[in-house]
Amino acid sequence: MNHEFMILTGTANPALAAAIACELGTQVSACVVDRYPDGDVAVQLLDSVRRKEVFLVQPTSPPVS
Repeated sequence: MNHEFMILTGTANPALAAAIACELGTQVSACVVDRYPDGDVAVQLLDSVRRKEVFLVQPTSPPVS
């Protein structure tokens, strides 16, 4: 079993993701979040997620995009 993991965050609470990562002795993985004029969101991961467990810190309560 692979125990490598990474933490990603959305735009809602990056401070919470950073605190979680600090407690786990790691860093939040790099990504770029862009918003288009029509409201769509594009996310580009800057680190490879291949063969890793990925945890996304982002609330799912309304309003959700």
